Amino acid sequence: MNRRNVLFAFQFFGLMSLNLVCLGAFIAKYIYLRQLEFQIPLNKLEYAYLGLIMGTLLKDVTFTCAMLRGSMNVLHPRKQIISHSLLLIAWMVITGLYTKFELNQKLPLMCPSNFDYEKKEFMTACKFRRLSMIMMWLYAGAFGLSVLSVWICFKNMSEDYDEPNSSSPPRTTTDEEKFQFAPKLSKNNFISPISS
Repeated sequence: MNRRNVLFAFQFFGLMSLNLVCLGAFIAKYIYLRQLEFQIPLNKLEYAYLGLIMGTLLKDVTFTCAMLRGSMNVLHPRKQIISHSLLLIAWMVITGLYTKFELNQKLPLMCPSNFDYEKKEFMTACKFRRLSMIMMWLYAGAFGLSVLSVWICFKNMSEDYDEPNSSSPPRTTTDEEKFQFAPKLSKNNFISPISS
């Protein structure tokens, strides 16, 4: 496994871990608010956010496993960059809309100490909401840096795919590579050139 694969494996493992923390913080916030009988119904935006978390978690798990196996060719480099960029745009839009939604709730997001909390538990609920929001924006930033690093690393590879007559010397294959998947013939499965 080369250094680039190790770097990407750490990068996608970090994104996967951060995504799991986002999911955990979101679930913990709602479980805690439900225990307090604090009625915040799930709306379509929150379902979209949960779907986005699950989609990016699936992507992170897939790419982490691929990097650990040394299979860098999960997608063509250009398709990989495009799919990551589209996910990043979706993540930024939903994160921005979700932040606007959270700022309009009756429980303040930044948990000011001068706010009149009806119960002491509401202060803890406010801290869960703040943690969830911080993790959401932290993942969005880390994912943006990930897309940038993938683009930088694959830029040269993409140019090689685009230019069939590149100045680099053609890759030569060895006899072992040529016959790697060729059937092995023994005296029991020898095919005679003369058929009877």
